[in-house]
Amino acid sequence: LALEYFDRDLAEETAKMLGLSWPVAEGNTYLMIILAEPSEEALYAELEKIAEVCSAAGAMEPFIAETRREQEAILKIRSSLYEYLKPNVVDILDVTVPPASIGELMEEIAKLEEKYGVRIPTYGHAGDGNLHPHILRYEGWTDEMYDKLRNEIYEAALRLGGTITGEHGIGALRRKTLKKYYDAKRIEIMKAIKKIFDPNNILNPDKVIP
Repeated sequence: LALEYFDRDLAEETAKMLGLSWPVAEGNTYLMIILAEPSEEALYAELEKIAEVCSAAGAMEPFIAETRREQEAILKIRSSLYEYLKPNVVDILDVTVPPASIGELMEEIAKLEEKYGVRIPTYGHAGDGNLHPHILRYEGWTDEMYDKLRNEIYEAALRLGGTITGEHGIGALRRKTLKKYYDAKRIEIMKAIKKIFDPNNILNPDKVIP
């Protein structure tokens, strides 16, 4: 089972880049659910359960990609979202919140889009609460403005009980935010874990956690 989140605009724009058509007629945001079952009977039984849960949560009629062609097209579009955005990307964030708080995080990102008059395309892995807001090149923006927006997204995730990175890790790009958002105890734990796996400090010595 995989759960992927993205919105209509991004799906349609990516599909157009690929010379494809986005096949879903309704809805503005999507939860793509990928299933693998041992038999067709088991698959449709699972689909029925999922459809009931989604309907109870207010979702529209589900679109079921039944043909191989539909499945391949949708998967191709989803896997190409970053390719479409890449030419204009300044930073890809990796914020993660409890899965039940994804809706609230998206509301916070929408508020920031309105506040700054910019678009922040976001997609990610709804099953574990991991989202990737993409900060794009905005006309007239300075490094300080990008830092401010980046930090506001981090802080929104933290308010919801999340973290500034889920699967990508801190990395060199986010090193300067480490001490701002992680207390000394957490950083010491990170150092201790690194020492266990790299006792001689030969892997990227002093690069991320000095």
